[in-house]
Parts: sequence; structure tokens; C-alpha cells
Amino acid sequence: MHSNPTAGSHFKLSTKTSVYRGRFAPSPTGSLHLGSLFTAVASYLDARWHQGKWLVRIEDIDPPRMERGAVDSILFCLKQHGLHSDEAILFQSRRLKAYSKTINKLNQYGYTFECYCRRKDLQPLKYQHPPTCLPLRRLEQQSPSIRFYRLSENLHFEDRLHGHQQNSNNQHPFIIKRKDQYPAYHLAVVVDDAYQNITHVVRGTDLLPSTFNQVALQQVLEYPTLNYLHLPLICNPDGQKLSKQQQASAIDPYRPVENLIQVLKMLNIHLAQSFESNNYTPESLLRQAINYWHPQKLPKRSITTNFR
Repeated sequence: MHSNPTAGSHFKLSTKTSVYRGRFAPSPTGSLHLGSLFTAVASYLDARWHQGKWLVRIEDIDPPRMERGAVDSILFCLKQHGLHSDEAILFQSRRLKAYSKTINKLNQYGYTFECYCRRKDLQPLKYQHPPTCLPLRRLEQQSPSIRFYRLSENLHFEDRLHGHQQNSNNQHPFIIKRKDQYPAYHLAVVVDDAYQNITHVVRGTDLLPSTFNQVALQQVLEYPTLNYLHLPLICNPDGQKLSKQQQASAIDPYRPVENLIQVLKMLNIHLAQSFESNNYTPESLLRQAINYWHPQKLPKRSITTNFR
């Protein structure tokens, strides 16, 4: 039976910082759409309002879903909209050794197990210590995934829009290394946030439930729990979240001022000068918008747009 020691110096890789450091971390599975621009602008304004740093990270560790040319398209679109990273862009595909090192440490100290199960197999299971997957699945799968588990209760964090969030149930073990041997999202994002000394995360509310998994990893790795702000989702007229999976239309990078005005209106930002002014550039529009950034004015429910 594994023991679960205090992580201590086995895991601690980063130092705390009092300087605001935020990030926008798109996956190159397609071009930016209005929903992703909404997140990028909100995270940028939040960083600038706090006089902090805003970083861009490309989360390119899911080759089957990546689209050729998407990285260049995303970076060009951000540049056109006046959204410039304050530091060199981090590509997750260049950090595979760092993820493997962390996974090996978690394995060594008994926080993981090999699993051959499908997601639907896990729902009715009540894992004991140490957890094991369904033995029959071993005959069907050539290689296992690696799942993280920790018998942790009352995981909680503060969300700047939605308030105190608490999960009183034991977490289901979740994947940190996929069967294709690539690190999973939860592991990579926690490792990279610590590596880049990220302090604040601004992202869509669809990721709010998964934050508990990341908090669990942060606790074991002795990383600080971050400051979270989960934005309302941008939905099409049918009520579906704008996403690459739903084939949301790419935004036109050659209409940056018009796109930014649409996003700022959805963020409930009302400038002193009329939006219809022809004197704006993307940079001047963002500079003025910083002074009117108020996260508490954001709606908690999804925002509907005619954009598909």
C-alpha cells in the first residue's frame, strides 16, 4: 500500500510572487472565434488594470485535434487586435520533459495509478485506497492512462465573480497522462502556471468545475492556489457555447476595432467616448477600456450573440 507523505521539497519548484501575472492559453485546434477573443480581452484588461504582466501560452499537446496553421492564425489575430504578450510565448509541446518529471514524482510518492477504464466506467465506482481500475479493461487496452488520486475532502477556492466554491465530495481520480503518452490538460496547466509564476487566471465558466482537480494538484505539489475569475460563456442564438468543437466561425482579423467593440459591449464596458468614433486603433481602444474594467459588472449567466 502506498503512503501519501507531505509533498514538501519533493515537489516545490516555484516561488510565490506578489506581482500580478496572468495568461491567455489557447489550444491550436482552430482559429480564434468571438468567444476566445472575449476571454483574451478580459484576461488582458484584468492584467493591465492590475498593472501586471499578460502572457500567451500555446497549449499544443493534443496532436490529433490540432489544426495545421492554427498557431500562426491565433498569434496573427492577437497581434491584429493589439494583444501582445509581455514575455516570450510558451509552447507546451516544448515542455514534455517537465511534465514527465512531475508525473514520475507523483508516481513515486503514491498519488497515481494505471487505469484502463473508460470515463463512463468510473462513475459508479467508489475507489478505496489504493484505487484500482476494472481488471477486464486490461484485456481491451494496450496501454493505460495514468490517473491522479488523493483522498481529499472539502476542496475549495474563491472565484472573483461566482464567490466561494467548495466541493465536499471526494474527487474522482482524473487523468494526468493519456493513453497516447501525452500529458493531460490538468497536469500540464498546473505545471506551467507554476513555472510561469501565474497568479491570476481568467477563463470561461465551463472550466470552473475542473478547477477542483487543479487545486488538488496544486496542494500536493505545494503550489499556491491561484486567483480565479470564470467568465460567462458566449453562446450562439441556439444557446450553444461558441467553440471550435461546434465549428464557431473564425473572427475576421482585419476588422479588429469592430471586433473589440463587440467584445467590450459584452463585457459591460462603456467608454467616455462613443464606440462609433472612427479615431480608435486597437491599442487606443484597449488603453481606454482598461480604466473601465469592472469584473463585478460581468453577468454570471451566458451571453447570447448573433455570431455563429
